[in-house]
Amino acid sequence: MKRKKMGSSNPTPIEIKFSGYSMYPSLKPGDTLLVRGVPTRDISTGDIVCIKNGDKYITHRIVKIERGKEKTKIATKGDNIATIDPPLYKTGGLIKRVVMIKRGKNELKIPRFGKIHAGLSRMNLTYGIIKGRGGRVFRSVFLKKWSIKK
Repeated sequence: MKRKKMGSSNPTPIEIKFSGYSMYPSLKPGDTLLVRGVPTRDISTGDIVCIKNGDKYITHRIVKIERGKEKTKIATKGDNIATIDPPLYKTGGLIKRVVMIKRGKNELKIPRFGKIHAGLSRMNLTYGIIKGRGGRVFRSVFLKKWSIKK
């Protein structure tokens, strides 16, 4: 994912170029994400966030938040990935939340069904995962049944 410079204390939105298929179909390769640093207390389940990992950002959806007295434990997951990421522990400060998606000439607002999508993602019921599993089931059941035996 290519990005412009963004300090952790910068509330001004910046643009990040998204790459990969971990969030497909919500995010597609080439999408431009408008990202803003928000206080950890303002994030919620279903938000799409960018988490720094080395010199890159990983952009995934929050599927679970546990707020403690000193730390907040955040679990994220790609919509098109079957496993939840290792938890992130924040002790305050800002986290980079996606506030808008630009796809080609269109500007897409973040949909309000993020909590529903996070719940489906946590149960591995999102489009890409179902499509992949459904394809495997279809191939194993139907193609074996109709294959020509010699």
